[in-house]
Amino acid sequence: MTVVRQYLLFSLAVIAFALVHEGAHALSSAAFGEYGRFHLRWYGPEVEYRTPVLGREGLKWGFISGSSSAITILCGFLLFAGRGRIAATDNRIARIGGYYATVLFMLGDPLNLSVGPFIYGGDIAVSPSDST
Repeated sequence: MTVVRQYLLFSLAVIAFALVHEGAHALSSAAFGEYGRFHLRWYGPEVEYRTPVLGREGLKWGFISGSSSAITILCGFLLFAGRGRIAATDNRIARIGGYYATVLFMLGDPLNLSVGPFIYGGDIAVSPSDST
């Protein structure tokens, strides 16, 4: 398999991860009437909420911010549980793409939560509009 195809499969796994992660934020915030806007930032996609960071507290916000982590990690464990079937497939694209997706879904959110705050402020960073 060519290097270009490997990069393409990795990129598709990143896009799938971002769609699931930010989609969970968008759906859970919309369910609580907190969905604001969607942004594409230099570090990736981001859902903006209506309530400023300092006003976010309680179970509702635990669900809105935590559901994406729970869903992506759960997807990672499901992919990991199916690793035998993924590895046994004759389709190299599914096999390599499944590997990348499994790694990203299992490690993407823990890395986002542990390293992200130092790079871009984390998942609930204070936006410029929050400081006014």
